Amino acid sequence: MTITGRVFLGPLFGAVAAFALFSTNQYTALAQTTGGLINISTPDITAPKTFDFRADARIFGGDEDATYFGAGIRYGLSNNWEVGVGTSMAQFHTFNLPGGGVVRHAGSDLEFSAKYSSKQSTRSALSAEVGVALPNTPAQNGANLTLGATGSLNLGGHVSVYANPRAVFVTDNTIVGLGLGAKARIAHHVWLIADYTPILTGANTIDIGSGTQRSHDIYGAALRFSTNGDNLNVDLGWTNGTGFTTGSSLTPGLGNSSAFYITLNFKR
Repeated sequence: MTITGRVFLGPLFGAVAAFALFSTNQYTALAQTTGGLINISTPDITAPKTFDFRADARIFGGDEDATYFGAGIRYGLSNNWEVGVGTSMAQFHTFNLPGGGVVRHAGSDLEFSAKYSSKQSTRSALSAEVGVALPNTPAQNGANLTLGATGSLNLGGHVSVYANPRAVFVTDNTIVGLGLGAKARIAHHVWLIADYTPILTGANTIDIGSGTQRSHDIYGAALRFSTNGDNLNVDLGWTNGTGFTTGSSLTPGLGNSSAFYITLNFKR
């Protein structure tokens, strides 16, 4: 988990939420596609004896100036349980502070997790997740407990909204974020997705002006293109989050950096 930077993208998230709330009921299928959103989890459980694969790239410019590669796999144990492993990684980089000194950033985060779904219906879903993160970054190099909960509400077939409070328990710096997201179908196989995570406690970045630790919210927005059976999705978008593990999804790019984001998600 990298400790890295802050940009606010509330207006874009608000636009997606407004679309979710006020668009007409043009489609009747459930607003579900493979995988989570950009930086937050969704409560869906992989079907029993089924694999769900995810790979992504986040190409940062600006002060971060690094490319993060992510990969993950989930396996359905039953109608209520799944297990998974995911990682986010980038080469180490050094940023020179204007007043002198340097900030080392990037690195990798590996997470093993288990998710339990207590409720799955056409209208709503709830789940809880627990994991162990193994970061290798300038800020952290030891095992950390991760916890999260996810809930979704279908608003009429073509739109869903999500909540995903989550935490990574770092010694003397537990980071907690309240993830909020929305997904709206804008064409037969095209979705608009967005998420925004205000950081409630903990420092997840370095201020590049002063070199001190601070918190910085996480955002993302993308178009999702899906196949007929929703077994394959491709996302193209923009984010400041460095990955989809719990730790990296609570970590922004250094300073005001943001990234072009592409993801491939499929199940079989």
